[in-house]
Amino acid sequence: MEAIRLLKKRPWGIPGAVILLAVILLAALSPVIAPYFFNQMNMTQLLEPPGGDFILGTDNLGRDIFSRFVYGSRPYLGTGLIAVGIASLLGILPGITFARAGRKAQNILKVALIALSIIGGLTVLLAATMVVLRFIPFLSIGRLMTSIHGFGNTGLFMVITGLLLSFIFLPSVYFSMRSASIDGLKQGFISLLSAIPVHLGVATGLAVVVIAPMSYYGFGIPPPLPEWGNMLSGAGPRYMLTAPWTVVAPNIAIAITLLGLVLFGLATREIWFPTFPGTTEKF
Repeated sequence: MEAIRLLKKRPWGIPGAVILLAVILLAALSPVIAPYFFNQMNMTQLLEPPGGDFILGTDNLGRDIFSRFVYGSRPYLGTGLIAVGIASLLGILPGITFARAGRKAQNILKVALIALSIIGGLTVLLAATMVVLRFIPFLSIGRLMTSIHGFGNTGLFMVITGLLLSFIFLPSVYFSMRSASIDGLKQGFISLLSAIPVHLGVATGLAVVVIAPMSYYGFGIPPPLPEWGNMLSGAGPRYMLTAPWTVVAPNIAIAITLLGLVLFGLATREIWFPTFPGTTEKF
């Protein structure tokens, strides 16, 4: 498997793979791992410090922070799955169809894939843009952009975010399916399936990069649904000094996930973004 070969060649990517895998498993097994429902309140145990029945303490509404932290990882996996699924569906047909096409047609498709990849990359920058727009007097611009992006509708928000992130992985799917013209259709699908775990890991990490800051500033996943970014907003800053445990877990989780994304993403870049140097064929 290409990913294993690359990780052996670049062992510093292994910790990144472990981190992203932990995020994926945390999200997938959240109903099993979390001891309480994410929105269950206990008004007699407000702002309880960590310990006893509450591993990470409780928030200002008596909700178990650990349970909210665990459930808060689910939007990232959901968005990652959407991104990988859409990229696979959109990339398979062009890869097979244009594999035997003329050079001119292939060049046109490559330009289109470059443009879509740029759009996907700009989605990551959109999170930073939302932060800047928060402090610009002309907030109507920010409201317009967030309304287009599905603000206020969690499902729509995740689908659109996943769609935009999927563009990043289209070149990888395209090259995987192009190999079908040389090695056969079966080998093309084997190549694609072997790349999907890498795609999912990177997509989940990128979802954290995009969703967490947007939710923090009120542009992403809305409360009371838990998400690491919105766990840091709202009442969180008010209790940061008196009850720091309310914001420690999501802060650390976001930082570690970003570290994992960088380590794993750079180690496996030839798989999930084959336009980087080192591939056998470049745009």
